[in-house]
Amino acid sequence: MNRVMGLVVAACGVLLWAGGCNSRSSADAERRRPAAEVSTQELPSFATVIVDYSASFAPLTQTDRLALKETARALADMAVQDWSPPTTIVWRKIGTASTAAAPLCDVIEYKRSIIGAAGSAEQLRAHLDACAETVVRASRMTGAPEPYTDIADGIMMAAQNWAPVAGRKALIILSDFLEDLPKGGHAAQVQLHGESVLLLNRPGTTENGDPAAYLARVSGWKNRLIASGASSVVTLPTFRATRYSVEQALSGQPGVGTSISFVTDLVPPLPDQQTVNQAIITLSKAFAKSAAEWSAPVTGGWFVTARPAWRTTAVAPVVYTPRLARRANELNTMEAFEKTIEEMGLALQERHDGGNGDIDGTLRLISESEPAPTRYTVLLSDFATPAPSATTQSLQGERILMVYRARAATDGAQFFKRLAGWQQYLEHTGAVHVCALDITTLTESVISTCVKP
Repeated sequence: MNRVMGLVVAACGVLLWAGGCNSRSSADAERRRPAAEVSTQELPSFATVIVDYSASFAPLTQTDRLALKETARALADMAVQDWSPPTTIVWRKIGTASTAAAPLCDVIEYKRSIIGAAGSAEQLRAHLDACAETVVRASRMTGAPEPYTDIADGIMMAAQNWAPVAGRKALIILSDFLEDLPKGGHAAQVQLHGESVLLLNRPGTTENGDPAAYLARVSGWKNRLIASGASSVVTLPTFRATRYSVEQALSGQPGVGTSISFVTDLVPPLPDQQTVNQAIITLSKAFAKSAAEWSAPVTGGWFVTARPAWRTTAVAPVVYTPRLARRANELNTMEAFEKTIEEMGLALQERHDGGNGDIDGTLRLISESEPAPTRYTVLLSDFATPAPSATTQSLQGERILMVYRARAATDGAQFFKRLAGWQQYLEHTGAVHVCALDITTLTESVISTCVKP
């Protein structure tokens, strides 16, 4: 197994959520900066990261770790390139009594200066990365998970900290957003002061099979925080947490770029495994070539369905940013993007712990809070179960490619009835385009034709 495949296996999590990486130049940051910020450039900046340590969420998983590390990198970039100094960053926890909890790491203050600027910026990045690792390790210590979840008080501690001071304020919350107070406890009335809020979310360990309740819970917190005085609130599943997506969320600007979600419902090893592997290779080539013409950045990631849907496995997403001059820690060429997507998909064929899952639930979780305006979903399945009878608008705006495997079908008429039912269902969920192709006859040309807007 080569280096990328090894990285993929390490990044695969038990839950749906994982993170990737991306970066951009200071020139990019200047173009993205809202005009309204000019009047407040001399004011300080503040950011608070609060992390759920409750028993329904902790200990933090590998996917949580990746999301926090991407958040740390995004905060470092914004402090160095975008925000006016000084920038103060605090890490706190949500637990049984969030008000009384001490900060998880030492308070970080970054003061931008011309002398020693590069070294100071690298030191900030190192401190934030180390804090993310400390937070994850602490959540895994014996006795660390706490029995209750005092979310409102955790938010109030973050908001009250900087309430008397004018400046830019950002708040990042990592949680399943299931508030559970001790008997007789009362949640604080949340009052915010123009914060840009990012709700990094993933399902907890006590979720129901249907993801609807979880999705509604996250949406409810978003509405609550907007009503409480936040300037903006963005919900971001942790599997979408890349440096770029975190920065976009905290900037309060609309999402840009393109995303590709490769979802497999197949259960390897299969009698025709070579056909499946070849399909993955062909899909990778076709989408990489198309991505060269799509709005950048292009984010690609693989998922394996499961039952219940919140147990779906994800691979950390990769971000393709075409550039003439290559940059470290970026995929800047079509060939590199193609190879990485291909190796991710093939690596998942070595895992035998997923597939034959809740397709509809997985698609709803993947599509919820998708930041990219242009979205493609590739679904590989036997389509052995009928499509749901009730539809939602959960896939609004998606472009969906169904790759069907008919080898296991024992009744052709029933198989094509199910296939048509799934295509009709996906169209009714709000997808702008749905195309179905046979896994045994895939070619780059037919894929490209099928996914054209």
